[in-house]
Amino acid sequence: IADAVWNQHPIHMRYQSRQTDKERLVEPVGIVLKGGAWYLVAQVHDEVRTFRVSRISQMTVLDERFEYPKAFDLESYWTESIRRYEVGLHPNRAEIRLSPRGIDMMEELLPPYVRNGAVVSEEADARGWRQVSVSVGSMTHAAMEILRFGTDAEVVGPSELRAEMANVVGTLAKVYNGDCT
Repeated sequence: IADAVWNQHPIHMRYQSRQTDKERLVEPVGIVLKGGAWYLVAQVHDEVRTFRVSRISQMTVLDERFEYPKAFDLESYWTESIRRYEVGLHPNRAEIRLSPRGIDMMEELLPPYVRNGAVVSEEADARGWRQVSVSVGSMTHAAMEILRFGTDAEVVGPSELRAEMANVVGTLAKVYNGDCT
């Protein structure tokens, strides 16, 4: 793959995505290593796409050459691609209250893209708790993430998330009280 990128040779590949197995003809414009996984960045028709290398089941590097897109910047593309991916993981918002300790815990417990988009109220209540608006994924995933704050967090909304928190905490109470078989 690196040779195809370097020498501007198209690749014919069979790619197993999450939904389907497809054959593709791509023009490789870069490779990236992220979190121990390699990714192929390639032009497909007039669109740049990202492919996880481990999902390529068959591949042939073709002899012909293609022109590298003059306006393409791999670093900019990758940065924006990661941002879009992270935003897609957390399309919902949650309103929570955090204790002063909970505010400090945000640095350790929230991923940078969630933490950077968090809106923390300027004013604290009499006990020092602040309202915080954060992006979250599904209600189940959000409940698990917020539970990491323990008693230093309270979900204000949405109501579906409050219900999920009550359900999880209720189930945990049964487990730890020995009421669950």
